[in-house]
Amino acid sequence: YDYAQNLSLQKRVLLCEKACRAVARLHKIKLVHRDLKPQNFLVHAGEPLSVVVADLGSVRQRQGAKSSSHNLFLTWDFAAPEMSFSLKEVEKEADLFSLAATIGVLLTGKHPINEDNLVLAHTDAGKTLKDLARLQQSRDAEEEQEFQKLRECKLEQLLKRNSTLVTEKFWEAWQKSFGSVSPPLKALREAIEKDLKPIPYDREVDAGELAHILRNLAEVLPTETRSPLLPP
Repeated sequence: YDYAQNLSLQKRVLLCEKACRAVARLHKIKLVHRDLKPQNFLVHAGEPLSVVVADLGSVRQRQGAKSSSHNLFLTWDFAAPEMSFSLKEVEKEADLFSLAATIGVLLTGKHPINEDNLVLAHTDAGKTLKDLARLQQSRDAEEEQEFQKLRECKLEQLLKRNSTLVTEKFWEAWQKSFGSVSPPLKALREAIEKDLKPIPYDREVDAGELAHILRNLAEVLPTETRSPLLPP
């Protein structure tokens, strides 16, 4: 974040693109970082600009595309809601949530999600997932269909309660940073909104796709446009 403050808007976009590509490489080899945030990206400021993911102590090999968050110390303001359930197996979608929040902070200086909304989402997700786990452990084979219906119902209720985590103040800061709207900017906003959904399976834009969208946006931005980061 400190490094990004001194960059032009276009270079901040390119910085985010490099960060996304670094995360995409982790996911390609079936690793989940689980603690992505601005401080965990290291920047080599030379030409070409390069970014690496740091603090790999939280990284786990995805077993069947999943990893456990048990006993993991989280940075809660960047952690996906499902991470609040300590015995829940988390997938790369947890990283996508954290990555989208990181992009928002690096491009505007504002966190996309209101703290109260995030606490509510973590509380709701944790309670819902614990209830489901308890039911799953107690059911037998004949109850499988009924359990799946209940699961869909509970997750749908959770989604409705927390369908919008991103604040309007963040989008106001977004507008101040970028000014005029372009097709690549619209695509980036839609991608961030999707990856900040409270339910993992609604996060549809992977790290590689985010990098591609950011590259397209960088190509239409003026090279030296200065857009100061707003105070957090």
